[in-house]
This record gives sequence, structure tokens and C-alpha cells, in this order.
Amino acid sequence: MSVLGLLLIGTPVTSLTQKAIAALILAYMVLAWAVFYGLSPFWTVVGTLSAAGFGLIAPSSWGLAGGISVLLWIGNRVWSDSLGGFAHRAMLAVSWTSIAIILESSGLLYPELSQASWTISGFLTGITGERELFGPMQIFFVGHCFVWFLWLTQGSLRLDQWRLLLVIVSSSLLAIATRQWLWLVWAVILVALLGDWNRGFRLPTSWKLGFAMVSAALLTITIYTVGRSVRSVGDRVGIVQGGLKTLDLPSPDRIEASQDAEFGALRMLLQVYGIRTQLIPEEFTSQDLRGCGVIIVINPTKEFSKGQQTLLERYVHEGGALLVLGDHTDIGGIMKPLNQLLRFTSMRFNFDSAIPTDSGWQWRGCLRGLLHPDFIGRNNQQLGISIGASLDCGMRSRVLVVGDHAWSDIGRPWFGTSRLGDMAYNKGEPFGGLVLVAEERFGSGVVQVWGDTSGFQDGSLTETHAQVVTVVRGLLNNRLPDGKFRWLVVHGVGMLAGVGFWLLAARPTAMLAGLLTLTIGYSVVQNRISKSVQASYTRGVAVLDASHAPSYPRSVPQKRITTLSETFLRRRLLLLRSEDFEATLEGQPEWWVIIAPTQRYSQQKVKRLLDYVNSGGCLLVVGGYDCFPALWELADAIGLKMLPEPYGAAHNSRIALPEWRASILAQIGSVSEQSDEAYDAEISFKESYSLFGENFVPLVTCWGSALIVQKRIGQGKVVWIGDSRFVLDENLGYQEHRNEKNIRFLLKILDESVEGNTRHP
Repeated sequence: MSVLGLLLIGTPVTSLTQKAIAALILAYMVLAWAVFYGLSPFWTVVGTLSAAGFGLIAPSSWGLAGGISVLLWIGNRVWSDSLGGFAHRAMLAVSWTSIAIILESSGLLYPELSQASWTISGFLTGITGERELFGPMQIFFVGHCFVWFLWLTQGSLRLDQWRLLLVIVSSSLLAIATRQWLWLVWAVILVALLGDWNRGFRLPTSWKLGFAMVSAALLTITIYTVGRSVRSVGDRVGIVQGGLKTLDLPSPDRIEASQDAEFGALRMLLQVYGIRTQLIPEEFTSQDLRGCGVIIVINPTKEFSKGQQTLLERYVHEGGALLVLGDHTDIGGIMKPLNQLLRFTSMRFNFDSAIPTDSGWQWRGCLRGLLHPDFIGRNNQQLGISIGASLDCGMRSRVLVVGDHAWSDIGRPWFGTSRLGDMAYNKGEPFGGLVLVAEERFGSGVVQVWGDTSGFQDGSLTETHAQVVTVVRGLLNNRLPDGKFRWLVVHGVGMLAGVGFWLLAARPTAMLAGLLTLTIGYSVVQNRISKSVQASYTRGVAVLDASHAPSYPRSVPQKRITTLSETFLRRRLLLLRSEDFEATLEGQPEWWVIIAPTQRYSQQKVKRLLDYVNSGGCLLVVGGYDCFPALWELADAIGLKMLPEPYGAAHNSRIALPEWRASILAQIGSVSEQSDEAYDAEISFKESYSLFGENFVPLVTCWGSALIVQKRIGQGKVVWIGDSRFVLDENLGYQEHRNEKNIRFLLKILDESVEGNTRHP
């Protein structure tokens, strides 16, 4: 019944309908658990009614869990004949619940691939209208098979050994067929049950040893088939041209927003991380694919020819990796070419948009990365998923990212080029368990599919760069150097696990504790081996320092820094976010950017920043008086003072350097996008403050006070902007709008190198 315990963790308990459903589920849980453990009728009735009451009045899911735990403890304590019996049952309940929660949260159970769970839970969701319950309901119905297996082996039926062996074999076969490891763990547990818990018979030691070896072999096969032993066919990444995208970088001179999805920075990013890239023509031949270990296909708008399709299938079968990136609702006619490309797999794009339940399409708490070194434990700040298609996946595929709290918004074919749905949940639309990223092995190769391209686009790479490179590098280097060594390691682990269960089979409490330790240890190891990448933070890279809890950027569109990243790209600089202060600064990036930190920079870190600037680095600090306490040590070290009186939007701002002013204003094709004629400012601000200090050169002034200053220190320079919101999209422009004066001013700052020369793109 531990699978039902999953309903207590993370299930929202807000509306009356949800409380009623929670009460019924909890009452059913306690009733079934009471029958299973043999509680007396009195405690069964008390526990069931109390559980229903807790479901109605508990303010949170944790309150429900705590209340039920107390009831079970009292019931077991009163019913138990001895402390040993109670300890045995308590360990059994806690171990199973913990294991089930860990395995499910790690992605070892895929309810999103079970059509039965979709049908039943979708029907109940449609009746109640409570969308948040969809995901937990899926776990509930899929998990029932394990509950009934436990009933059969521990309950009144008392299966004989041959029928129980049939259950074990079927569980093992299901583990291999569906790639759901929970089935294999279940089979191993049943093997242990044969030795002690089922009092109807006992197996000799030789039988138990044999079962342990068989379990080890099955574990080995499953690990190996789920593993990624793909033979390398090249050391470069090829990006197929054409389709609904542009592979060009933003223009260094023409300040306007692009109308297409931009992926020009993707090549720059991979090269920064030491990965060689090449462009593959849309009408490619076998010669164009030669030397590529990974081929990336993004939003194709026309189907590949039969010959090209055959080439790609053969390429994957022989060990290549194919990364397919698509978008929602057949936008621009991409769905048919994408699904035609994937015809040799069981993965397809749905005609929908996967929409999270949180506001702003940020997927906060709505998705999770499953059991894969590149995805486990990842959140959407790293993945960068926005609005894309969900994926229809068969049993051969492996789910990598799933949307737990999201619905499938069916598209409308007549709704323009985008074909978007109505952005509202309608009865009958699938909810919860949406597959967002999946992969499938084919021959010696692998195909990985993303239903959304947002995380790979230029505007997202500042935040998602590490995850993007992790994915590409994982596909490029997803094999151990020696296949025989891999076999030895996998066999060794499988044999040790099998022998361990065999030795502990006669001690159920110790066996469960060992199984729990193994499961937790495996989960910890998976997180520890979660692949991390190191970039070469040198020339061509600007680092956004996120190590001191910056106030910005935020998820609200106006509070993002998409246009700032675009501005750096206009000078062929990648702006990459990093939380690792020491390691990143050690690489000597060309620019170090600090935006409105909330945590204080220590004197030691200030010294490191000054050493960086003295050795030729460029430091850009964006911070007003609101964040000055966190920057005080840095300001004091460079001799900067800031007055607390705000200048606000700085209506009379002027570019202070005559040559800069003439150059910037001469390039403006039209007046600034400020609609208010009374706003007489050459550079616009939001919350500006006055700056002054010895040897600082004013770059922008307002009513005689400097708002932006610059100072040479050693071989480098420091630029300080006295407005925490200056570089946000609300000030630089977002969507189709651009604040040309501000952008050209920032470009001027980036243009001038530390020696006084101009940095040409």
C-alpha cells in the first residue's frame, strides 16, 4: 500500500472537492492497510473514519501524512502481540513507502506510458474538474498492480511456489520489456519472500542461490539495455540548415528584433565548450554527415527525401546520435516532417501545446527530470522549456522529462500559422504525465526528442547553456571507452546485489533495510554522477555572476535580460550565467557582469575581482542604492561613492563623452521609442542613483551628476551603472520592441577594449 502513500506527498489539498477525494483515498488506504496487517475490527473502523476526517480538515498533505502515521502506529501497537512484531511491520511499512517514493520520484515508474491510467484518471478528472489530481491518480492506478501482487504473496491466497515463480518471471520480463526498473526490484523482493515470509514453504539454499544469480543476470541485462553503450561515429556536431529558424547571429549594426527562432549562438556555445560544429545543408548527402557524432534537426518545414531518410536511419543504426527539436501545434507546418523523420522510432509529436499550471509558463514545480545522468534533478531554469508540444511515446522509448502538472492544449488548425489552442483546459484534454523529452535506442545509436526548442534558442542560453552542452556532450560521448570493462562492471554490480538479497532473505527486517539503503544510495549516486560541464571562460565569453543571489533576472518578461544577452551577441560575446564564483573567474572571461546582488561580496572575493580586473578583465556592475549594501566592499575598494537620493527615470540624462554622443546619436534612425515628448533623455533609466569617485570618468550624467561611470584599473576596467533595472528588458526593450539608444550605448561600452582600441565583431 506504499504506492498510495505517494498521494500524501505533494498532493494539493485546497478545494472542497480535493479534500473529499483525499478523504476517500485515505480512508481506502487505511482500510486496505488494516486488512493487510490484520488489525482488529475496532481499530479498522476507527482508523478508516479518522483518516476520512483528516482528509477533510488537514491543511496540508504533510498534515495528512502525519495523522495517518500516528493512527497506524497506535493501531499496530495495540494489535501487536510483541514489540518485535510491531517493529517488523513498522519497518515493512516505512521501507516500502520510502522505496516507492524514491523510485517514483526518480522516474523508475512511467505512468504517462500506461493507457489504462490515462483512461481511468482522465475520466475521474473530467468528472471532478480537479486537474491537480491527475498525476497522483496515474500513480495510484498504475501502482495498484504492485499492491495486488503483495496481496497475493502475503494475503490469504498463499500462492504455491510455482505460481509465485510465474509472478517473478512475469515481473522480470515486464522490467526488460518496459524499461521500468521498479518491476525488477519487485521481482527481487519476491525472491526474498520465497525464503522466509511465505510460511507455506521454504526453498533450499541452492534454490535461493539460483534465484539470486538469475536476479543478478536480469538486473545486468536491464542495466545494460537501459544504459547508453552507443558506438561513436564522429567527433563533431552537425546542425541541419533550413526550416523554421535562423542560424545567424543578431546584426551588429541593425538594431531590431528577429522574427524567427534564433539558434545562431548555439554553434558559438558548443565551440566555447570545445565541441567542433559544422553546418549541414538542407539537401544533404552521405558526405555531409561524415564525421558527425551528433546531428541536430530543428523545426524542419519540408519532409526529407526517401534517400535522406534512409541515410539518417542508417546513421543512427550504426552508432550516431540524432537530436530532434520541435515545437507546438504544427507551427509553420513542422509536425509532418518531424513525425516522418521519427518514423523508425515509437516517438511522435502531438498536435498540442504542453501548458503548465503555474503562471507565466515557467513550469515551477510542474516538471521533473527522470532517471538519467543528464536530466535527473533538473529544474526548468536549467532546461528552459516554455510552450512546446507533448510527445506520444511507445514502450521502446525512455522518458527523460515529464510534466506532472500540465495539460495538453489541443491545437486549432484554423488559428493562423501558430495553430495554438485556446490556452484553457477543456474537458477531455490529457492532464498530467505529459512527456516533454524522450529518447529511444535504435541499433547502436540513439534518438533524443524535445517537444520545445526554447532552451536551445539564443535568448535562453544565458541560463540553459550548461544543460544544453550536457545534453549534446552526453550524446556525443555516451559510451565508455572499453565495452568489455562496462560488461564487467555491470555484471559485478548485478552479482553483488543478487548475493546480498540471498544472504539477507532469512532476515526480512535487515533485507528491507538493505534494500532501502541500496535504493537511497543508488539515487544519491545518480545525482552525484549527474553530468556537469566546464566551459573555457576566456575570450568571447561574458559571465553573469549568479553566486550572490542577484535580484534579477526574474521570470516576469519585463524583468528578464533577453535583450542584454542579444546585445552581447551583437559583439560576438556569449553571456553565460554561473553560480561558481571561483572556478569561473579562474578562467579569465572577457567580461564579468554583476546585476543587483542581495548577498554581500566578502573582502576575499572583492580582492579576487580586483585581481581579475588588474590582469585585463572587464567588470560591469549594475546596481543602485537598493543593492549597495551587498556591493559596499567592492565600491569601497575601487573608491566609488553612491548618494541615496534617487534620480528615478533621469529625465535630463545626457551622454557625457562628446565622441560617444556624436557616434551613438548619428546612428539612430528614428527617435527613441519613448512616446512621452516631455521625457527629454538621451539614455533612459528606471531607478537611477548618483555616482562619484576619484578617477572615475562619467559616461552618462543627469543635472550635473554621473549615473554611469567608468574607471581604468591596471590592465582592465570597471563600468558601474547606478540603476539595478537598467539592463532589464523593461528598459532595453522586449518582444518586437528595442530601445535603440540604450542598446547602442551598451555596444559602445563593449566596443572599447582595455587598451583603448575598438573591439570589432
